Amino acid sequence: MKVKQVTEIEIGAVTWLVSQNEAEIAAKIEMIGGPAQENTVVAGLTDCFSGAIHVHPGQSESQQRNTLWHEVFHACYDVIGGMRLGAEPSEDDVIMQVSSTLLATIRNNPALMLALLADSISLETIQRREI
Repeated sequence: MKVKQVTEIEIGAVTWLVSQNEAEIAAKIEMIGGPAQENTVVAGLTDCFSGAIHVHPGQSESQQRNTLWHEVFHACYDVIGGMRLGAEPSEDDVIMQVSSTLLATIRNNPALMLALLADSISLETIQRREI
């Protein structure tokens, strides 16, 4: 399965829409003031206000997988409260909440996992039902 085939991801009680539209990414970046350096390509973007994850389509499939997984972390962090966790959340508090949200995300999104594990030995093992 390709990353572009993943169009929705359930994270917590939120359905995030996944897009690979270069124009949408450019518009979001323009809205927030543009990239830090000129001629910078933004590989991905998580828009917590609209519940959207954007993956730049001009990357290799492997890069798209890495970008999508990175953006899923941002979305998980937002779902658990992001910076609203408290004045000074402990590292363990943040990791505990993010890890349980990520595990639920893996369990609840088979298309996401098929796209992320494409061409990996893990997928071969799952397909042989050795786990």
